[in-house]
Amino acid sequence: MEVLAPETLELAIAEAQQPGARIVAGATALQLEWAKGLAKPDRMISLAELSPALSGIAQVGGHIRIGAMTRLADLLASHEIAAALPLLHSAVKLVASPGVRTLATLGGNIAGRTGCLLPALLVLDAVLEFAALPDCLTVSVADWLAAPAQQGAILTAILIAPQGAGERFVFRKIGLRAAFSPSVINVAGRLRAGQSRVDAARFAVGGGIVPPARLYDAEALATGAAWDGIDWAGVHHALMETIQAPGDGFRSGAYRRLIAANMLCFGLGGFLPGRAPSAPVA
Repeated sequence: MEVLAPETLELAIAEAQQPGARIVAGATALQLEWAKGLAKPDRMISLAELSPALSGIAQVGGHIRIGAMTRLADLLASHEIAAALPLLHSAVKLVASPGVRTLATLGGNIAGRTGCLLPALLVLDAVLEFAALPDCLTVSVADWLAAPAQQGAILTAILIAPQGAGERFVFRKIGLRAAFSPSVINVAGRLRAGQSRVDAARFAVGGGIVPPARLYDAEALATGAAWDGIDWAGVHHALMETIQAPGDGFRSGAYRRLIAANMLCFGLGGFLPGRAPSAPVA
């Protein structure tokens, strides 16, 4: 295996366009892939030399701009992230182990298209900024996931608008055990506040073998509803009907769908059959 560490973004893009190349940041995702027996790349393009330029948190044009090489541990330690993006901050607490968070980067969690944080980024309407030849580009996480991977494009930053006051949100990672656990399914939900109604609803799942995806039918049922008039039974049914969750030797697809729908509804202050409404997470 060949490992390259280009000193400029232009060189990194050029090297990444070569057949068999793989871009790596903290490389924690690669370790998981190898543990599963997946093939190793012929060439790894390390972004370590570019870390200073691709790291950090700043406010740009009304958005929080997070460099793709920013480590998860740095997000967790950031007072700015905790205040402006509490959903993302709470999600980072629940993924990986403390040791892995000191190496893993936000960009690395996204780039493999299966990262545990993708549901949170989907409901936050995050926008991705890429460096590519001949042009740079920006694209929403939802649109990026729906499109084929672009060879040689390097994720440079993530842009997210701060959350508003009065929002309800939830993030849950359901694992095989209590701690340091592989993901069974992850859920994220968000209800943006209007004066007396839900201004916008966002629901998403992902993690592990579950493809990250927005759940538009359930969102439509909650959007525009009065806070005390959300049809939670309808939302729960829509979630059960639209969540795409395969099964494996540990948990069935039906279990994954049920636990995800339950977590989203109950976590956002809704109710489940036979249970009273819960207190919203935020």
